[in-house]
Amino acid sequence: EYERLNRLSLAQVTEEFDYLLGNSIKSMLVSDAQMGVFVSGGVDSSLIASYAIQSQSDLKLFTADVVGMNSEFEDATSLAKTLGVKLFDTKHRERDTLDRWANTTWHYESPISTHFNALP
Repeated sequence: EYERLNRLSLAQVTEEFDYLLGNSIKSMLVSDAQMGVFVSGGVDSSLIASYAIQSQSDLKLFTADVVGMNSEFEDATSLAKTLGVKLFDTKHRERDTLDRWANTTWHYESPISTHFNALP
C-alpha cells in the first residue's frame, strides 16, 4: 500500500484521503436520532466536524470548556462560527472534578481511572 501511494501525486493522495475520510464520517452519521459533534477546537475534531456538516447540515457542536489557561473554548467558538453551526458548551472547573467523577463513572459503566478527559 505504501508503494502504491508513493507512486501517486500529492493531488491524487489528497483526493483519495478526502474520499476515504468523507465516506467514513458520512457512514458514522447514520442514526434514527439527531447527531452532534463533540469538538475541542483542535485539528482532528475540527476536521471531522467540517466533513460531517457537509453530510448533515443540522448538526450541533458540543464542547467542554476546561476553564483556565489551556482552555480551547475560543477555538471551538471560532470553528462553530466558521461552519455556521450552533455551539453548546459546559464549563468545567477544577473544583468540578470530584463532583462529576461518580456521575461520569455511572454513565460510562466503568471506573474512570485513566481518561480524566471524560469528566468534562
